[in-house]
Amino acid sequence: MRIGTDLDGVLADFPSTFLEQYINPALESRNQKTITTDDIKHWEFEKSIPLNPMVTDTLYRKAIAEGIFRFLPTYHNGLVTLLQELDLRGHTIYYITSRDQGTSEDTYEWLNSTKLPFSGGVYFTKNKARVCELLGIDIMLEDLYEQANEIADKTEASVLLIKRPWNTEMYSPYTMSMRTKITNSPATDLENLVLGPRCDF
Repeated sequence: MRIGTDLDGVLADFPSTFLEQYINPALESRNQKTITTDDIKHWEFEKSIPLNPMVTDTLYRKAIAEGIFRFLPTYHNGLVTLLQELDLRGHTIYYITSRDQGTSEDTYEWLNSTKLPFSGGVYFTKNKARVCELLGIDIMLEDLYEQANEIADKTEASVLLIKRPWNTEMYSPYTMSMRTKITNSPATDLENLVLGPRCDF
């Protein structure tokens, strides 16, 4: 199978890292209450962060310049190990991210450091649905509600939408595509889609 996955919010914990290292110090310096990812209700951070959007943008650019994408921790959700296993079984892994192309060096360094397989390559794009269509992706892992629905609606891919604070309030069974499934257990659901359910006797 051809398996596509987003990076930030799916494999790489950019949200917590960015808040802890850049946003919260800025809030503390202004005597404002710090925040956690539970406070992020929209992936466009400036809509959830109690700072001037220009300040947030400046901090984001500073984080990129300082190489934040090289040092992000992975989520402990079993996906890294599973993707390694699926790669060994002959499935092709593609990374489809909305990061800017200018972060490619840091992104590849991070993939190498985490030992994540990227047999299918890394694609930097603002139009994930189009890339998924061109690549013939069978399953896509995503954390952004709008992206998940667009991919499911415009391609043949099944989409696993990983439940995060920034997509929970937007979720509605009436607006979600039939081929999008919201999940708290992405590794289990991905394994079931690719390999079938395990039989424990």
